[in-house]
Amino acid sequence: MAAGLAVLLGGFLFAAYYREKRLLKWGTAAYATIVAEERHRTRSGECITLHFEFVDTEGTTYPGERPEVPLPESDAMGQAQRQRLMTRPVALYHPKRPKLNGLYPFELVKLQSAQR
Repeated sequence: MAAGLAVLLGGFLFAAYYREKRLLKWGTAAYATIVAEERHRTRSGECITLHFEFVDTEGTTYPGERPEVPLPESDAMGQAQRQRLMTRPVALYHPKRPKLNGLYPFELVKLQSAQR
């Protein structure tokens, strides 16, 4: 039972990681507008889900959401993460499937600058 649960959890993490990595590799960036903040409780405490919208290159507006964003009154690390998301928010979306999108920076995958 525990092994099956571990495999299931690992599968969810791998799927989330792969989704973020694919968006960074093939996605298109667009400035996003935060349209709502929904406050809620989780096991780790209170947080916010950000609801955002962005316009693709065709001019169509798409919605998106980013769950579990730290509260404004959270610790220094949470405030830094929130600041990165709220200052000029950017959505990455798949050009052929814009509903596959995410608010950058992602949780699992980050861009690295090339050091030369």
